[in-house]
Amino acid sequence: MEAFNKMASTKVIIYDPTGSKKTPVELPDDVPMRRLIPALVSKMGLPTTQGANPITYRLDHRSSGKRLGDEESLRDAGVKEDDILSLFPEVTAG
Repeated sequence: MEAFNKMASTKVIIYDPTGSKKTPVELPDDVPMRRLIPALVSKMGLPTTQGANPITYRLDHRSSGKRLGDEESLRDAGVKEDDILSLFPEVTAG
């Protein structure tokens, strides 16, 4: 019974937008990207604005070449243990 109470998680490696900094993290596999990405950005100390324009980030799954959608979870996207994900910024012009 206890296994049902434990949230499933997946260990992945996140690369920053420059590709020079990698951060190994363990993430819940059922949380949508729209909730997960802001927490990753904060953890990695990445900027959230460029001038007056907000920066949003997207995650790309290296092995599939697929960009993860806002409502997708790691499980939905088929992300496996030790996969590499890359954060990419999208600047929203004001």
